[in-house]
Amino acid sequence: MVIQADTGSSSDTGEEIYEPAFVARQPVFDKNLRIWGYELLFRNSRDVNRAEIADSGVATASVIIDGIAQAREGLPHDKALLINFPRALLLDDTPLLLPESCIIEILEDVRPDPEVLEKLEAIGEDRMLAVDDFTGRTAYEPGYDRILELSDIIKVDVLSMAEERVREVIGGLAPFGKSLLAEKVETREVFRQTSRLGFSLFQGFFFSRPEIVKGRKLSSNQISRLRLMQELEQQEFDPKALAAVVESDVSLSYRLLRYINSPGIGLLAQVRSIRHAVSLLGERRIRQWLRILIMADLNSTDRGIELLRMSSMRGYMLQLLAESYPSPMDPHSMFLTGLFSGLDAILDQPMGRIMHDLPLDDLIKKALMGEADEPARYLQLAKALEKGDWQGLYRLSTDLGFQTDILAGLHMRTMRWGDALLSASLSSGEKE
Repeated sequence: MVIQADTGSSSDTGEEIYEPAFVARQPVFDKNLRIWGYELLFRNSRDVNRAEIADSGVATASVIIDGIAQAREGLPHDKALLINFPRALLLDDTPLLLPESCIIEILEDVRPDPEVLEKLEAIGEDRMLAVDDFTGRTAYEPGYDRILELSDIIKVDVLSMAEERVREVIGGLAPFGKSLLAEKVETREVFRQTSRLGFSLFQGFFFSRPEIVKGRKLSSNQISRLRLMQELEQQEFDPKALAAVVESDVSLSYRLLRYINSPGIGLLAQVRSIRHAVSLLGERRIRQWLRILIMADLNSTDRGIELLRMSSMRGYMLQLLAESYPSPMDPHSMFLTGLFSGLDAILDQPMGRIMHDLPLDDLIKKALMGEADEPARYLQLAKALEKGDWQGLYRLSTDLGFQTDILAGLHMRTMRWGDALLSASLSSGEKE
């Protein structure tokens, strides 16, 4: 089964046809929590139940090359893309077909035989190399020093080691003078520790968890944005009233016009006014757009925008699932559940405190608090997609009765929708 990847718009002009596949994008941050790049993880939808995409019988060049085209949309082109390569794909010409911004990750089980070293030397002339999941064990293997010498970045799995062992590994790597990337950084404290130890790049889901600080309060700007969110949830759809809200904010007006004229939206009419723009988009799309813009203003850091990217795509994925399968809530409520699932990390506040201030449906609140079982499983599935947790994705899709080929098609639509929305809207805001 082949599914067209589109934005979900009836006026979509894209003609790309992809083999159904899943692509997870995991951000890599620098010490200042600015996004440095992304690691891309791929899985063919028919093989999603296999444990490792790196198996040469599972990962194919076509999945990787098509997946890069999907994952690249909407991302700044100056950001690096890290991609895992098993031995079989290192030895063919696939790495040389990729853009120069792609960094080839050498998996931990690749051995330093002459054929591999010769290929790495050739690849390294055109693009950067990284060693994946380094724990120090392979360093004792004859010839492995040459892999470390050829690489530009060494990724150290800090989750699997005690701090003292991490110090030993760093000490052993010091003579090579390479950039160090701490992967599987799960908490802010580990981020701070690894930063002190000399790592310059960081990957993990520490950025998606709230840092709860006792006594911290929401800023006046965040409070005003939450109040606007309340109004948006309470009022009946009134194009005039919504247009008045947008017109009162120059930044929102500019971003709306930029958004509505972007290729991914598919509206051909010339916009005569903000009110006309609101009526052209319709209730669902204008509400979605405003919610996302309001949330973007709650935290406009790189970390905040990345969290928004993930939670908005999470919301759209849940909406598509609710439109395709029996669902515990209607598509509108499922979208809100996914979108608001990142509010605690965006605001660095407990979810319970945020829910107290928002007039949401009780089932949405329970889902966000982890108290509603079925909606919570939908959220878990969306998060498994984000993390590249293919085993968890297979288990949840099986439990919920989702076909993986259809799920992969919905995932493609979600990525294209989110990237079109965010690149057209957020990039034209005050951060420019």
